[in-house]
Amino acid sequence: MPGNGGCATGVAAAAFDALPEPVWELRGDDLRVVTANRAARTMAPEGVTVSGSCFDSLGAGLDDPDLLTALRHVLRTGEPARDLHWVRPATARAGPTRYRVDADQVRAVDGTVRGVLARARETGSPRSRLRVLDGGHSAGATAPAAPRPPAHMPDRVPVMRGVRMAAHHIEAPAAVRSGEWFDVIALPGGRVALAVGTVGRQEPAVEATAAGALRAVLADCLLGGGGVADAIDRLDAAATRTPALHGATVALALMDTDDGAIEHARCGHLPVVLRGPGATGSREGLPDDGAGGPLGVGAPRPTVRRDVLQPGGLLLLHTGRPHGDSTPVTEWLGSLARGAGELWPPAVRRDARELGDPADSPAAVDVFAARLLDRVGGANAAPGLTLLAVTRPVRESADFRVEVPAVATELAPLRAALTGWLEELGTTAETVTAVPLVVSELASNTIEHAYRPDRPGRVSVSAAVDGPAGLLVTVADDGNWAGGRLRPGYGLAVARELSDTMRVDTDTDSGTRVEVSFAISRPTVVHPSGPRARLRPAVSGAFEVVERPDEPPVVRVHGPLDLSVVDELRSTLLHASGGGARAVVLDVTATTGIAGAGVRLLYELGRFADPPLRVLAPAGSAAHGVLTVAGLGHLLVERG
Repeated sequence: MPGNGGCATGVAAAAFDALPEPVWELRGDDLRVVTANRAARTMAPEGVTVSGSCFDSLGAGLDDPDLLTALRHVLRTGEPARDLHWVRPATARAGPTRYRVDADQVRAVDGTVRGVLARARETGSPRSRLRVLDGGHSAGATAPAAPRPPAHMPDRVPVMRGVRMAAHHIEAPAAVRSGEWFDVIALPGGRVALAVGTVGRQEPAVEATAAGALRAVLADCLLGGGGVADAIDRLDAAATRTPALHGATVALALMDTDDGAIEHARCGHLPVVLRGPGATGSREGLPDDGAGGPLGVGAPRPTVRRDVLQPGGLLLLHTGRPHGDSTPVTEWLGSLARGAGELWPPAVRRDARELGDPADSPAAVDVFAARLLDRVGGANAAPGLTLLAVTRPVRESADFRVEVPAVATELAPLRAALTGWLEELGTTAETVTAVPLVVSELASNTIEHAYRPDRPGRVSVSAAVDGPAGLLVTVADDGNWAGGRLRPGYGLAVARELSDTMRVDTDTDSGTRVEVSFAISRPTVVHPSGPRARLRPAVSGAFEVVERPDEPPVVRVHGPLDLSVVDELRSTLLHASGGGARAVVLDVTATTGIAGAGVRLLYELGRFADPPLRVLAPAGSAAHGVLTVAGLGHLLVERG
């Protein structure tokens, strides 16, 4: 691949090559291979050069007439094909293997048909999604997952313009039937719906089905244009028809992220908490009027309240409370509201105050939720407790808009600017890595094809968050793409894999426009129930938590501190430190490298840690050098 793409192009090539399933790009009616990844190359007969060969000459059953006919149909019509049959004949070591092949027409950025991208997987295996890890590593396999909430709760919350949201859940042991559920639904027009509730303590399968039914009814109503009152009516009707939902509760808030206007109502559920600037019409942050009765039992409907969440304010929805606790519910609710008022916005270290309003930090709502859970007793006190915290930043991020000369030297500054914008938006480390890579690949194509070498033009990049659509990114030029030399297709193949949608528009009067979209979210933080000694990483071998009496917990990292572990490590550090309110030691002595995601995490959480986060990295170690250069030397200690 040409060098115009810089580092990003190299990562894209490595990502394509590391896809776990065989992938080929084929051109012409003879289906000649122009690109194949490692898995595809290993299937070729010994001594055969895959690139340049006809697909049907590669043996292994790829000469099946029906398969070849279907691939040519995709090439000619553009109609994608799914689940084509391919049987790889038996070998001396193994019997025949059955595959399913997906095929899509490939177009160049200028819209011309270039060929077919064929991707195979063994029958019965799910389609995998490409993950690009930072630090120059790429992988197609799914990384081990961090602890997840129950199946009837979302494991991620969307990232949206104008708000920052965090969901924290204390897992309930099997012996505790909690019945809590929550949901966050991004809606058109810059609105978001937030809901929490209970379905009663039932058998796990019944509980999951009941909560899932309420979430489905709620989403169907709100995505169809309904309001809070409509949704309450629909939920009550569904609960009336379903015995398992009789007496279910819900608190629902519908928020306009542009101006902070909130409509909310509750049926048999504890009220939301409003704190900070502009929190009016409530007692201790608790709306104390207009409640309705539980769902499905003929109780009165609630009154829909209207409030405004001002920039820097806090909206807290919650479900669950200590089990077996004889404390009156009003006292429990008052302690929760007072804790929210005292802990929001989360205090920062004195030496970090010059960095701006703490409420604007992407980590602020996560830190707050972890501290509040710790304040009300921690994981041992309230299994099943779920907090859904929302704030509006004081300083809103503008959409990203950059126009630069279409020359290769502009790619690195472009990636850096986009990375900074994504970090400020509060997206995950994987998004911060993937989106600049895709943009760099598209901009590289513009540099190579859109303009004559002696007459370079310009490339413009814009990015914005658009509710349910997620992150929308546009790369545009005003060139003519005449006679451009098309390069091998793994750069664009990776761009297609990393984005959720890609659309190319070449019918404009002023060049080519490529639009890509990404679903962006932050993970739900799951706190283990029971004593803190039960902390257990889900990514086996990635890190361990060591706790001794009268000593701060030590989180020891083994292997790289990169995207594959950073989400779970964030949750573990938040839990172990009570949101930064207690001492904790991060031991990176044995780490094999700290990628950008790890550095960002330490900056993100280190600002709120008081006492300060201590990072154990002996002088001379790889981690010590990286953190010193990154400006995090003040966190380093020689001994834990």
